[in-house]
Amino acid sequence: EYIMTQNPNKMKNSKKCFPLDIEKKMKISIDTNGKIIFLNDYFLEFTDYNISELVLKDITEIMDEEMPISIQNKLLELTDLYDKFYFIIKGQTKENTCYWGFARISPRINQSNEITGHMVEVKTLPSVAIDNTKKLFEILKEIENNAGIGAANKYLEGWLEEKHLDFYNFILKMVQVNEKNANKYFELGNQSKKKKSWF
Repeated sequence: EYIMTQNPNKMKNSKKCFPLDIEKKMKISIDTNGKIIFLNDYFLEFTDYNISELVLKDITEIMDEEMPISIQNKLLELTDLYDKFYFIIKGQTKENTCYWGFARISPRINQSNEITGHMVEVKTLPSVAIDNTKKLFEILKEIENNAGIGAANKYLEGWLEEKHLDFYNFILKMVQVNEKNANKYFELGNQSKKKKSWF
């Protein structure tokens, strides 16, 4: 198993992450090429971006630099495999702070029943999932820096195989929730008490 070496200076300079409002949801609409075509008000308010800075940019532009590319690449891969799936995002604001989000990705379908892109809904990620995910992300990022993205992909493949998981179920496992409850979380509206009890 790959052993991550700790860099004390890097840990000291680790950027500050702020939690998303549990009663709100970011919405990011992307086309079939993964380009951003819409961002809702909460996304713009929280990240301090202007829509003109991100429209038609790749969705990976909103990801934090510490989020492994091997994980980022899975986002578009999974749009070809599933009608709807879940994802963990470490996002970055314009002020260079970060946030952890639990995302639901579902297809956007036109009147001709054709997929024209996907809607990415992002809600706050529970702390237990942050703790679990952070460790793996740090390992993958260090492998990418030292041995390349291909090596990180291989490690992730082996890690999932050892856990007997595919990537889809890996996300649910990290958040410690089943698909039914994950879907319910995104449909709860503004009932904050229910949201908190779900965690």
